[in-house]
Amino acid sequence: MQVSLNAMLRSGQLGELRYGMSQEEVRVLLGEPDAVGGGARKYPHPSILLYGTVELNFEPLRPHGLTSFWWEAGEKGAFRLTAACEVVDWAFTPEWTLVQVEDYLNALDLPCEYPEMPSSEEPATPLIVRESGVRISFNSGKLYGIWGS
Repeated sequence: MQVSLNAMLRSGQLGELRYGMSQEEVRVLLGEPDAVGGGARKYPHPSILLYGTVELNFEPLRPHGLTSFWWEAGEKGAFRLTAACEVVDWAFTPEWTLVQVEDYLNALDLPCEYPEMPSSEEPATPLIVRESGVRISFNSGKLYGIWGS
């Protein structure tokens, strides 16, 4: 499977992963996850599969379909999936600033919205939202995470 940053920013999809896919369908596509989590006594079915540095989140109740992905760059480091994935044109790194991300999006003619820009009275974590549903967050001036749902 090929995973492209530019395609993900445009479509909101991470490669061939599609929202609503079952965990079994994801395992066929990506192999066994590096870790499984999110299960509890109330929700015994695991709701998180970790592949490299990317979390895939599933509905905890039936039909347990894929609801979102999350790359926590600020905590987990560089974007990485499995050996079954070829990652192409992935320019973002955890060191990128808001300005670098904005410049990258502008160069690709990918408009975005800013629902949570910081103010001088109340500093907040800036958030960029693409029309594809992809959200890009920052912390302490650096890229923190990207998620799609």
